[in-house]
Amino acid sequence: MFIYHYRLYDRYGPKVLSLAILGDNNQDWRPWTYTYEELGCGILFYFPIVKLLDYENELELEDSSNPFTFVVMAHLKALETHSHPKRRYFWKKILYKALCEEAKYSEEEIRKLYHFLDWVFGLPEELAKEFDDFVEEYEEDKKVEYVTHIERRGIQKGVQQGLEIGILQHSQEALVDVLDARFEKIPGTLIKTIQAIKDKSLLSRLLREAIFVESLQVFEKQVKNSMANVIIRI
Repeated sequence: MFIYHYRLYDRYGPKVLSLAILGDNNQDWRPWTYTYEELGCGILFYFPIVKLLDYENELELEDSSNPFTFVVMAHLKALETHSHPKRRYFWKKILYKALCEEAKYSEEEIRKLYHFLDWVFGLPEELAKEFDDFVEEYEEDKKVEYVTHIERRGIQKGVQQGLEIGILQHSQEALVDVLDARFEKIPGTLIKTIQAIKDKSLLSRLLREAIFVESLQVFEKQVKNSMANVIIRI
């Protein structure tokens, strides 16, 4: 939190708000400060937090048109049902119906929220198929087109066949974004090198190094060394 804060301050100046949204399932874990002191020099950094568990019994989906209400409720129910597949299936159906019937969202919001719901409420294969069948029947009965059967099957196929590609692309893009935020101009050759990396663990390590590296030149050397090590191992 402190590192992100001072880097934003350095780039954009004062009046930076750092807010931590805690989505874990530990009610007692509430970090809100960072401090250090050495040789008479020190700093105390404190920041506001939002603990999603605090809203567990307060959210009323039907009373709010704010999409974030649905996101928080889905997240909390996913935490609650983590070790209970049948109960998770039950709540996924409830939230899906609420998304289409009770909440007042636009069609585009419903599509995006459905994708979030489908992602956060992972189900075993058998229950996932049951949920797909339920949604198909629901769409036919209600004659809705928010999330079409073809689109849903496309999502499932993408998860099964294209997940690795999606993770790689996301990691590559995240790495370029971090470098772009820290350094003004990123060489095209470096971007192409990053896009050619197919090792997820290497991309993850380079992402961490990109956050802390002191210069772009040093990072480029680290990339070259890492790529050389990968070639040698192969």
